[in-house]
Amino acid sequence: MTFFARLRAAWNYSRFMPWVESPEWTQADAQGLQQYLKSASGTKLKQYMVNLILRKQAQALSSTSNLKYSAGLCNGSKAILTQLDSLAEPENFTAEDAATPEVS
Repeated sequence: MTFFARLRAAWNYSRFMPWVESPEWTQADAQGLQQYLKSASGTKLKQYMVNLILRKQAQALSSTSNLKYSAGLCNGSKAILTQLDSLAEPENFTAEDAATPEVS
């Protein structure tokens, strides 16, 4: 894929997903998210997301067409779940901090 094709794809995608500034995330937000993820609905959400990632991985392995796209979709889905888990860890934030933690 050429540079201009990638640029055009990014431009087209931005029409559907406009850029938004990251909201301030604090220790209180992390504690609230952690409580939610431990609730019945939060547990279901995580199970749903993990199952979705596993299905996408299985689909990528079984399909020979568009392997790069499928692999990217799997990697992006896993990164989102990892970021969600990271945001739910209050020790990643001080009370005054409003930064997004780095995902390793």
